[in-house]
Amino acid sequence: MIPAAGPRPTPAFGGLSRAARRALGSEAVVIVYEPDGGHGVVVEQEGLVPGTVRAFGRALANGDDAFLAREFSGVLTAEVNLEGERLGAIHALRHSLGDFEHPELIGIFAAQAAIALGMAQRPPAHHDGSEILSELDHLVLSVHNLEDLSRAVTDALGPVFGGP
Repeated sequence: MIPAAGPRPTPAFGGLSRAARRALGSEAVVIVYEPDGGHGVVVEQEGLVPGTVRAFGRALANGDDAFLAREFSGVLTAEVNLEGERLGAIHALRHSLGDFEHPELIGIFAAQAAIALGMAQRPPAHHDGSEILSELDHLVLSVHNLEDLSRAVTDALGPVFGGP
């Protein structure tokens, strides 16, 4: 990953870039995040040598949008959007001439990247569970039969899982 100025999400893309690379028949895949619509930063890549990743990171920081077209013969790009907001882009890259395999799939990979970036931007849910565990301890010690215990556990845990 290329370090960025200021905070940015650090999503877990899992095998997304590897799957995109295989499905699209590309030599490399790069996912770029554009914090607040500014210059992009590489947040995920598969198949690029470290020197190319660094050079692309510098090009992004300098606003050089033509870098990929200069370095690769084939570039397939899709915007990464979530709820109408542009979060970045995904690029499938080839040095060789020729068509990409299944280019229509890049939009699906862009949608998956958008979900990962969107989830990384969400604040973490704050549930340390200590209050609920304390309540459960008290309930277990105060009930006299399994029916009361079952009801008490349901009442205590229901809200945590979206129940009543």
